Amino acid sequence: MTMLLGATLLAGCGADPGVMVDNGKAQKDLKLNKGLPGNQQGVNNDQAILQSLFSDMRQMRTTLRNVQCDLTGYFVSDKGSVGSIQTRFCYELPNKTSLHIKQSSEGSTVGTKMVWSGGKQIAVKTKLLGFWLKTSVDVHDSRTADHRGYFIDETGITPMMDTFFDPRNQVTLVGQGNLGAMPIIQVGIVSPRSLRGVAREVFTIDAQRKMPVVREMYDRNNRLVHRIRMDNIIMNASMPSNAFTLD
Repeated sequence: MTMLLGATLLAGCGADPGVMVDNGKAQKDLKLNKGLPGNQQGVNNDQAILQSLFSDMRQMRTTLRNVQCDLTGYFVSDKGSVGSIQTRFCYELPNKTSLHIKQSSEGSTVGTKMVWSGGKQIAVKTKLLGFWLKTSVDVHDSRTADHRGYFIDETGITPMMDTFFDPRNQVTLVGQGNLGAMPIIQVGIVSPRSLRGVAREVFTIDAQRKMPVVREMYDRNNRLVHRIRMDNIIMNASMPSNAFTLD
């Protein structure tokens, strides 16, 4: 879910002022009920919930064909600077991904669209010197990295699911509750698949559709360094004709 192109590719005239769509603070619409105390009954109950959840999510994954949503991101770079973005996000199995930037802390990136089909190149439509430009660059071109430096082939839905289901993970039940009106289950994961600089992750799962809707990454100092949130999710529906084109 790579978002921001660097200044070289996006050096437009009269850049729009940036907007911090996500400020990295606690999500106001998240209401979490803590789990039972750490007695044996509570541990057994947590394990039963996790076992059922993972079984249901594996089944969901076998039927998942595509996803459309409004995606919001918050990122902290290694140097401590922060960035935020909101995009229209489309995904189609196995790796086809598009991001159309609607709001950003870097105003010059608004309107940029990126399309990746799972190969070594990523197609980009962006504004250069006041004119719209379509081009292709290497998927690991530093200008296509998000504010934290991660690339689209590291943060998309397929690698996210691979991280979540890695059998080597240490998994805990954080709690259950609601995200707005949505019943959710939160799962904590320490994974060898986590990206550079990430010590642990928290996944917020839609308890009904069994789909991750928020992914949070924390560094070894317990600082939130990366958060992706998906709202208005549509799964396994017909995709817009321009979903994966540089319209």
